[in-house]
Amino acid sequence: MPVFPLEIFDMVIDEVYYGNFSPDTLHRTVVPTNNTLAKCALVCRYWLGHSRALQFKAIDLRPPPSDRNPASPFLDLLKSPVVTITPHVQHIELFYTDPDGGFRSHMVFLSSFSALHSVSLELNPSGHNMAAMIQDILLFLRSLEHLKKLKLTSWTWAAFEQARDCICACRSLEELEMVGAVGATDFADTTQFSQDNTPLSSPPGRLKNLKVDSFASELDLLLWLESAVPSMPITILQMNIWPFIKNSLNASCGRLLRKLASNLVKLTIEHRGRLLLVEESLFGDINLGFNTGLRTLALTECTPKVLFDLINQVSSSSIREINFTVPVHESYWRQLPYFEGIDSMLQRPNFAQLETVNIEQRGISGEPSANIGWVEEKMRLSVARGIIKHKLMLL
Repeated sequence: MPVFPLEIFDMVIDEVYYGNFSPDTLHRTVVPTNNTLAKCALVCRYWLGHSRALQFKAIDLRPPPSDRNPASPFLDLLKSPVVTITPHVQHIELFYTDPDGGFRSHMVFLSSFSALHSVSLELNPSGHNMAAMIQDILLFLRSLEHLKKLKLTSWTWAAFEQARDCICACRSLEELEMVGAVGATDFADTTQFSQDNTPLSSPPGRLKNLKVDSFASELDLLLWLESAVPSMPITILQMNIWPFIKNSLNASCGRLLRKLASNLVKLTIEHRGRLLLVEESLFGDINLGFNTGLRTLALTECTPKVLFDLINQVSSSSIREINFTVPVHESYWRQLPYFEGIDSMLQRPNFAQLETVNIEQRGISGEPSANIGWVEEKMRLSVARGIIKHKLMLL
């Protein structure tokens, strides 16, 4: 019988793990190096289980630049009859280009990782190989009964349905991040919806957190998501600015926001790609007034005009936090007068419970972009309320 309660042992091992945890981005390894934690597993049988669970909690099978397939030797090791780490792995990162002869057996073996809660899967094969890979990937994803979080990356989807089917294979999914786009191929548009807008495959019914700010195939994605709401309890949504900005090349996310209605608690809008122009405005169907449960609104490098238009739509009396970043671009500073209007808006009754307006300003020393006097000048009412939190980051 141990001298101390098992909980004390767990606390000691937790400190060894979390107290020395620092992701090494320069020298990525399959298993994060922690020699002290490895030694803990050798102390006694009471320390073994928890030490192994933390040491092998996450494994990274993405290839370094010098090795196209580091997964094979590691997976061969895992197939050993003495392996004990498989039940402990909760997160795995995978990368595949064109499949080799061992791809199918890898997928079958990875299905034995029964404790997986999170998967990051990057697929970038040549176009004709994607279809050959997808069935094995679907079998792998369907086998993961406890999978809650998926990051799905590919720039070579032959059709949106391939990405859709990967998502639908994860029936317990709660968090989804999509990166990439449907590639430029000769495939015809195969998006299929019945006349009553019932999708052929519905998104996971538990999906709460959706991040698609780096996914370029917006039209197919928005049609699919719109058809499934309100069956999805999405509370956190992160999107690129372009489905909000009127442009003939983009689809609007207005109907999706309207269908999410009061479920949506946090909305993040990321600006990626070309500079926003002064005259650009929101799609006519964008209306945050429907999102009456909104608590956090985050806007990254959106122009003051777009900030003004979006904040003007907020009707939620639950709003507690607004975040936005100020970029270096000269065109941004020509729109500073909009902040006087934003300051007035923030005094409306529905913003009475607003606790924080976080402003992250990026600037170059000695240039106008490093000027911070505009905050006091343009947002004096909010500054007086003590809700402005401003940070200048010099580049």
